[in-house]
Amino acid sequence: MEALSTAGQVELRDAGPRDLEAIVALSLACRRSAIAWAGADWSPGALIAERMIWWDRLRDPLTWVAVATAGPTRVGAIALTRAGSGSTGPASAHVGYLAGPIVDPEWWHEGVGTRLVEEAEAMAAGLGFARAELFVELGNGRGRGFLERLGWRREDEGPRRSPMALALYARDFHGGSGPAITHAGRRDVALHDLTP
Repeated sequence: MEALSTAGQVELRDAGPRDLEAIVALSLACRRSAIAWAGADWSPGALIAERMIWWDRLRDPLTWVAVATAGPTRVGAIALTRAGSGSTGPASAHVGYLAGPIVDPEWWHEGVGTRLVEEAEAMAAGLGFARAELFVELGNGRGRGFLERLGWRREDEGPRRSPMALALYARDFHGGSGPAITHAGRRDVALHDLTP
């Protein structure tokens, strides 16, 4: 697979099925760390549910998934798809939805999350999306602050996912439709492919 960008000891690349278990482990590690702000009564999602969600993302030819690696270790991941593909809300041909970033807590404050989000923003803009959206738990002050520092804005309270309410964050892109993006080992993806 093609490397997307490199700097220092972390490389970003397109993800594939072989990355599934590492992405699921990252997601669960991040969810376990949420106990600090969510409270001891909250428990992370089930392993089987996380595996199914990420497996579907990796198999969907219209969803782009990237991983950040440090040597052979996956330290972060992010996914981009058309909003409304699944349970994100009404379908919109010009809105991309991000899942993540998820970053190994040992790699927080190392720029991994920033690089993942910036790469996903560039991918979204290049695919011609006018904006990107994602949801963050309201209690996740660290995650909300991170997005705000990157220029994302909170739009409103999103759906409630027991026991946590979610906030919708968005980022608008200026320019318009860009060229199709080619991924090694995958077909070309263009904006018209992502329309309903």
